Amino acid sequence: MTKVYVLKEPTREPEWNYFLLWEAARIKKYYVGTYYVPRLNRLFAVFKPTPGTYVSDLAFEEMDFSIIRDGYKMICIPGCGRCCEANSGAFILGNEVKLIPRKLAKFDQLPSFTLSVYGRKIKVYRLDVGPRGRCIFYDEEAGSCILDRFEKYRKPVICLIHYCTVFAEKNGERYVKVSVKYDGRNYVPVYRRVSDDEWEDILRNLHKWKMRRIIGYRKGFEGSR
Repeated sequence: MTKVYVLKEPTREPEWNYFLLWEAARIKKYYVGTYYVPRLNRLFAVFKPTPGTYVSDLAFEEMDFSIIRDGYKMICIPGCGRCCEANSGAFILGNEVKLIPRKLAKFDQLPSFTLSVYGRKIKVYRLDVGPRGRCIFYDEEAGSCILDRFEKYRKPVICLIHYCTVFAEKNGERYVKVSVKYDGRNYVPVYRRVSDDEWEDILRNLHKWKMRRIIGYRKGFEGSR
């Protein structure tokens, strides 16, 4: 049986959440994906490190991949950018900065703060300082992250593991979240499988929506000058 490590669940305590991300950033090159498992009603950020890699038992729990395999794997749609282009809240941790090419950002000029968690100091740099809270690594014209041009693990760990949960894949097929239902205890997302033609329609409509949004932003900016 294949064993993997899943990041423990975040809470309402920011210090704990940043600690989880700090530990996840240490092994983010082993990130496999983020899965929603209906029977557990939980999202799992899954990592598969090589033998001998140190994994914090405070931040991770070991799990058999069979528990996760039949879940929905979250996917990003190329050209979407909804998480990045406005009010992104994007940030990067101090232990990730060394993976970013120096020419792309001057971190000493970015707003930052430091937390003391479990005996370590965690520095957090804000990336949401572009217009309308846009992430500085988001290329609005291309509709993609600049860091996508490099190895995926160079992206901030929060960008790797966080998903809007709208689009997913399972057993080689694509799914879209169509609603959320209440099962008496929790709110549960409902996914519907879509055909290749439906998927292409979704991509076209998403592109049209994005272009209208960009044009709207630009008109608003020009009208304010």
